[in-house]
Amino acid sequence: EKKKVITTRELEELVFSSTSSVRRDLLELEKQGKVIREHGEVKLANPKNIDYSYEARLYEQVRSKELIAEIASVFIGTNQSIFMDSSSTTSFLLPYLAEIDQLQVITNSVKLAPELNKMSNIALFVSGGEVKYGTNSILGNFAVDFLEKFYTDIAIFSCRGIDGNGTYEANYNQAL
Repeated sequence: EKKKVITTRELEELVFSSTSSVRRDLLELEKQGKVIREHGEVKLANPKNIDYSYEARLYEQVRSKELIAEIASVFIGTNQSIFMDSSSTTSFLLPYLAEIDQLQVITNSVKLAPELNKMSNIALFVSGGEVKYGTNSILGNFAVDFLEKFYTDIAIFSCRGIDGNGTYEANYNQAL
């Protein structure tokens, strides 16, 4: 399998950074085993776009996820409609939702749905579609068509990356 290679000069232009900033960042990424630097070029150490299972993601960065949930809860109030994706991060928001009256929650998560269904203050809507093995995500055209029928006050979701051009996911169907 051919690995994608980019020159450091191209990388500087893509991320609008100086040579020294890019070099420092690449040294750190190389120490972490994420990239390989060779003669002015950089390539991913493991170019595969891996979609980790829900269970694997649930126990990573727990304190950060708790903080994200705490901050997100400030923006959620009575009579709001919110979308929550199937990420492990959104599960940390559940205790906060139990305290808020008259919520409408839309989700594509097979893990969140049963927990949300236990809360009498929530009107729950769950998308249909294909459940992708290991992710607990309901995906595909059925899910997208269902979700397009709703307008929400807030959408809470995770992504693999974000920059000035948009958000990124490991899986095309998850991105949809």
